[in-house]
Amino acid sequence: MYEYPSVFAVKLLVRRGDSILLVREPEHNEWMPGRLGLPGGKPLEGEFVTDTLERKIATEVGFEVKVTGIAKLINIMMPEKTVYHLVVTADHIRGDIDTSKTESDDIAWYSSEQIRAMTKRDFTEYYNDELIKSYLSDSLPKVPTSFLQAQDNRSGEVALWMEQ
Repeated sequence: MYEYPSVFAVKLLVRRGDSILLVREPEHNEWMPGRLGLPGGKPLEGEFVTDTLERKIATEVGFEVKVTGIAKLINIMMPEKTVYHLVVTADHIRGDIDTSKTESDDIAWYSSEQIRAMTKRDFTEYYNDELIKSYLSDSLPKVPTSFLQAQDNRSGEVALWMEQ
């Protein structure tokens, strides 16, 4: 049987005016230590993508946002696995960064001027540079979040359909 692990994560592209929220990876992290990336993370076992999104907003962002759409589904091929990042856009509504509510201690707003001065080497993901700069220039199309649909094959109706 052919086995090639897949990893899925939700990434949040949060905007406040002309600034984007970025997280700096800790120096002890195995993946791109010291580099900046989008907040987000992997779903828990049995968790719907929409629930992952809500949980990551609470634990990675820590203030109120309005989700505005889906920007990209990025398929990253690596030597030992396939990685999928669902990039969701959101606008800051109210509240400040409170690291007592977030999983990261190094999370901050970066202005469009700061971001435009960055290169791919500053980011945790190769795609971040182009993606974030496109978003800041309002040239990143978005799909409504209603595009995300959940189906629970454990539910009575679906389980009955599967048995037939």
